[in-house]
Amino acid sequence: MWTVDPDIFAVGDCAGKRDFYTRKDIPVMLASTATAEARVAGVNLYQLKVIRENKGTMRDLR
Repeated sequence: MWTVDPDIFAVGDCAGKRDFYTRKDIPVMLASTATAEARVAGVNLYQLKVIRENKGTMRDLR
């Protein structure tokens, strides 16, 4: 969730998403994913001891 500017983080709809299984970029706009990303960005922003990352998003393909 880092951008080219080290002082700016991107989460939610303005951040890229990656499929959990295929690792390919996917267009997903979900509030649940955005809140998880915000938590990860907050932990990384304040350089807490536990560095977290979002491994990917699962979506219903029906």
